[in-house]
Amino acid sequence: PCYPIQFHNQDNRVTTDNGWNWDPLWVKGECGANEIVQGIAQTTSGYLDTLLCCPLNIASHGQSNCNVQTFYASNSSAYSSPDWAYGAYKGQCPSGQYVAGVSAGWSYQGVPGSPHALLCCTP
Repeated sequence: PCYPIQFHNQDNRVTTDNGWNWDPLWVKGECGANEIVQGIAQTTSGYLDTLLCCPLNIASHGQSNCNVQTFYASNSSAYSSPDWAYGAYKGQCPSGQYVAGVSAGWSYQGVPGSPHALLCCTP
């Protein structure tokens, strides 16, 4: 079954990546091995708050061949047209990869603010 993980005031990484800090200085929410990010929640104030982690429904060997797709103030390097969110910066995983984690910048209130990057992994 799917389950939520909150990362509103600190990293919450339910993973087996041996502690790899894939986006230093940014707060991270990360699902476990053989799980995907199925949803993202933000507070009514607009701060990132919770990830919905769900089992990966294909054969997988945990998180492997992962890369970081930063899209803070620009599109991520894996973004390709068509423009599916006109006028907004897009974070997109490369074809064949899934979102395993999300990072965000710290706001002045000490909670995750704007999204910064996606952790994209190959199943």
